[in-house]
Amino acid sequence: MLSAVLREAVTNVLRHSTARHCVIGTAAEGDRVRLTVRNDGARTAEARRGSSGLGNLTTRLAALDGRLTTGVEDGWFRLDATAPLVPAATPLVQAMAR
Repeated sequence: MLSAVLREAVTNVLRHSTARHCVIGTAAEGDRVRLTVRNDGARTAEARRGSSGLGNLTTRLAALDGRLTTGVEDGWFRLDATAPLVPAATPLVQAMAR
């Protein structure tokens, strides 16, 4: 899931900013993993109609007990995504384990 978040974040850096610097990091935090993407050159803009990139990823992460947050401060855009290191088993996987 975080690979999809990273792909969308980098696409947004390339398409929607005038970035000269981008910092990408990951960290394990207990039973969770965090992905951070920060870039300068953030443009202030309203959400585009029909845009589903970050909104879709927010929904998909929430289904895994994850979270996606974004914001802009001092011209830097930040994206933070967290997800469980081991996603909860779906009912089908649980049934197969019996």
